[in-house]
Amino acid sequence: MNSNYQNSVDNTGLCKQLLLETINNLSQKSHLTMDGSLTHEIVKLSMIISG
Repeated sequence: MNSNYQNSVDNTGLCKQLLLETINNLSQKSHLTMDGSLTHEIVKLSMIISG
């Protein structure tokens, strides 16, 4: 396998992990949203990222 391809796969996995951690942190601060609509969007986004 091409090492450049492997690096990009690793980086994609890392980006997903960082995004999911960020989303998780945001959802734990869901009291910052007035009606919970942001929380719903965060959940949808994390599902999309997770595949």
